[in-house]
Amino acid sequence: MMNDQQRTPRSDQRKVEVIVRPGPSRQDQEQSGFHRTSPMDPRVGTTDENVVGNGLADHPTRDARREATIRRRFTIGKLIDYWWYLIAVLEVFLAARFFFELTGANQTAGFVRFVYGISEPFAWPFNAIFSVPRQAQYVFDPNVIIAMIVYVLIGAGVARLLAMLIEPPSTG
Repeated sequence: MMNDQQRTPRSDQRKVEVIVRPGPSRQDQEQSGFHRTSPMDPRVGTTDENVVGNGLADHPTRDARREATIRRRFTIGKLIDYWWYLIAVLEVFLAARFFFELTGANQTAGFVRFVYGISEPFAWPFNAIFSVPRQAQYVFDPNVIIAMIVYVLIGAGVARLLAMLIEPPSTG
């Protein structure tokens, strides 16, 4: 009986050289937008250089899709930035309103009237949730604080929904 080392290779057997190249790390994949498509895909775990080097150059429509995805991610990312900026401006106006009421600011002053005029439509839905204690012209309005909290929560919810548009689906 012959062991495996003494056998001679048959003519139908071929030597196959396997070259294993490390693919990008998970962080690199997330930053570049590269995601594995299928375990049967010959490009799984390869970088673009390896794909081109293996003769599997990207198809023009694939490049167009990649560019469209990048543009969409950029646009939605900017939309999220603008959304948070808008929420921050609203929060500043509501905080100024709360401060002016608390310190008894002169309501006939131009800037105070401006802040009250801008913030009134946003504070109005929360009026009368709690009673408002007054000491002469000094007012502590907890309803404005509730409005600020609710608008931040709404802002976070909308920003998360927008972020979900550009994130890859979770795989469980």
